[in-house]
Amino acid sequence: MINEGFYRILKHEMVPALGCTDPIGIAFCAAAARKHARGEIRKIDAFFSGNLIKNVAAVIIPGSGGLCGARIATALGAVCGDADKKLEVLKGITASQVKEAVELEKSGALTVHTADSTSVLYMEIRMITEQDEVTVILQDGYTNITHIIVNGSDLFEDREGCCSDESSLPYDELELDSILDFASNAPMELLEPVETGLGMNEKLACAGFERDFGAGAGKAIRDMMADGSGERNLAYSAMMWTAAGVDARMAGCELPAMSNTGSGNQGIVSTMPVLGAAKVTGASWETLVRAAAVSCLTTIYIKSSVGPLSTVCGCTIAGTGAACGMIYLRGGGKPEMISAFKNMFGNVAGIICDGAKASCALKAATCINAACMAADLALNGFGLESTNGIVGRGERDSIDYFVRTSKEGLGKMDPVILDIIMNKEHKKKSSLVKGSFFHCDCTGTVRILQAVLRLCDSE
Repeated sequence: MINEGFYRILKHEMVPALGCTDPIGIAFCAAAARKHARGEIRKIDAFFSGNLIKNVAAVIIPGSGGLCGARIATALGAVCGDADKKLEVLKGITASQVKEAVELEKSGALTVHTADSTSVLYMEIRMITEQDEVTVILQDGYTNITHIIVNGSDLFEDREGCCSDESSLPYDELELDSILDFASNAPMELLEPVETGLGMNEKLACAGFERDFGAGAGKAIRDMMADGSGERNLAYSAMMWTAAGVDARMAGCELPAMSNTGSGNQGIVSTMPVLGAAKVTGASWETLVRAAAVSCLTTIYIKSSVGPLSTVCGCTIAGTGAACGMIYLRGGGKPEMISAFKNMFGNVAGIICDGAKASCALKAATCINAACMAADLALNGFGLESTNGIVGRGERDSIDYFVRTSKEGLGKMDPVILDIIMNKEHKKKSSLVKGSFFHCDCTGTVRILQAVLRLCDSE
């Protein structure tokens, strides 16, 4: 029963996503409204939670030609989105459709507002066309539609994205013991979502190595190795494969990521470090898949307590899962994984999420560097004591302290981060603005990364 239940959790939480899930979720909501609205669009009022507006401000939307932001995400969904494709809503859009969306954005018919909602993940699209008035409300999940109101009538039975089966999934059964039992003993066919995710995210990371995407952090880490491969050192290999995938995704690569708990980056961070480690250790494909299952389910275990969006960087959460996966890959078990929990939460728990953007690749690499160190230390018998800050005695209370810190403590930081992002002085300078996309020079980011890696080598 646990095998079947955990398989269903993996199928529910690990789904293909084309582009960052925040703008894609907005596009999905707009596409769902357009699906029920006949005739030419006259007006769109969009209401989004502040967390969501923060996250879409600087991440490129696939197929858009370098555009980003809540307004253009809404316009693209309304003009060319296919709601039936869920998180691949913008798959296959054309240049002419993008042009039409830009014209809608600039027409004055589309307005974006900050939603008055207690939900950290909330979207509401009010669309008026020649024939209809449609409101679509989505919350607590990127495809979780809770209302579709057409001309005053709520189509209760037509909630395409609603996660109605989520309550039947055995999230309360998730703990390290049960995760290890499932990962070790489940038939390989029940690990299919993980196996598919490894292949999908590896392909995305390869694109990050082959092309100049985003900050170029993955390529920078790889090139720091003498042979230019990065695969003689486990930490370098885990970091470079992870960062390359995030590089590609944040730059709008038109390849999907296998997401985890609603985030493509968390999907990458919970799979690619384990793959990178396996390339060094020479582990078999089956061992890799089972180790990645530990990583992915541990990420879900932690994230299910944190909630859909948080001020804490998701790479910390998925990085903790990755540390456990890399411990499994190298023959460790539950005691070492509990130590890895402590080592991660006692080290990088305070990394904030300041939106989706190119530098997410650098944060991902930082968290995976910490994850490799946490795993190494744990395998050598080291785990922080519970007297250290928010570190708990075991897995559950460590998660509880981390959740409380992120919600009650760092949660107060979100309005400040949003205000900074939306009112940066450089955004007012025309030389840095082109349409809806704020161009970023990532050369400095790469130079900083290279300097840090050289320092690590010298030590």
